[in-house]
Amino acid sequence: MTIKFRECTKEDFISFKTMMSSLDSSHKKFSSSIKNVIDNERYIELFYKALNSVNFFLTFAEQNNEIIGFSYSKINHIKNSYLFKDCSIGEIQYLYIQKEHRLNQIGRLLLEKTELSLKEQNVSEIRLRVYSSNNESFPEKANYEEDYKVFRKKTIANTVYN
Repeated sequence: MTIKFRECTKEDFISFKTMMSSLDSSHKKFSSSIKNVIDNERYIELFYKALNSVNFFLTFAEQNNEIIGFSYSKINHIKNSYLFKDCSIGEIQYLYIQKEHRLNQIGRLLLEKTELSLKEQNVSEIRLRVYSSNNESFPEKANYEEDYKVFRKKTIANTVYN
């Protein structure tokens, strides 16, 4: 099993959109705040940020010239904050491996590649976003520690719009 990692190119949009919409659908099952119909503009914006910005990264995992997963990350530059020291923080926002390729260590390898890319940008720390519905112990196995939790409470005014 040979896995290659590479940055995105303009030709990768359809693959990215397909996998990202699959990821969004899985999140929707556990969160009523996610829209029933997700506008194509979301995927276009995410993709072109990664393609054109020095602070966003979209890395693909390929096997036999087929894209089987991706990571999407960004760098937050904190300067002149009243609370935080000046620093750059890497944030892995999305990591996705196609279902049929999971449990083969590909996610771990993609995470390591993404971390390396962020470290090369001199970030002081790396954060990994994980939905609470994701019950895997993946972050702990990769030596991530829980930093904080966000809790949600539904109210009567919490109406879902499409």
